[in-house]
Amino acid sequence: MFILLSGELAVKTQDGTQVATLSPVTTVGELGVLTNQERKATVETVGSSALLQITRTGFEKMLQANLAVQARVFRNIVEILADETVGDNVRMRDHVREQVEHEKRLREHRRRSELAIAMLVDGGIDRDQVMAKLDDQMLHEERIRIPIVDTVAPTTSSSETDLLAVHWSPPA
Repeated sequence: MFILLSGELAVKTQDGTQVATLSPVTTVGELGVLTNQERKATVETVGSSALLQITRTGFEKMLQANLAVQARVFRNIVEILADETVGDNVRMRDHVREQVEHEKRLREHRRRSELAIAMLVDGGIDRDQVMAKLDDQMLHEERIRIPIVDTVAPTTSSSETDLLAVHWSPPA
């Protein structure tokens, strides 16, 4: 476990995405020390930083020796977990709201499409023709575009790995 005394720390996921920046005075790795669980993120210093390291053994000895410290540490852990739970709940609520709004917009677009088709049919255009034209247009827009790549063979042979020149042309 570490306590950041000065500087900044960057919290990164396993894929290297930075998800948080920590400022003094904050702890890092405290739950791992208590639960003996594997860490879920990597913490790196951002510039010059001062950290205090507390080993698991030293931490456990301190908790056993002083019940008041032990109670305060566990109270802090409960507060940390409560804050994280509240934050997770807020993020989940926001996600559900976004999903509901997305579904609402999708229903609206579907309804508009149905109305547009009905208007065309009312104007004398055959529904099957409208649907065929829409399907054709959608198929055209969904086509996967593959870039054209020309390869040029190396002009000389060598014992080293030959280079392959590749010319890329963007799709027309």
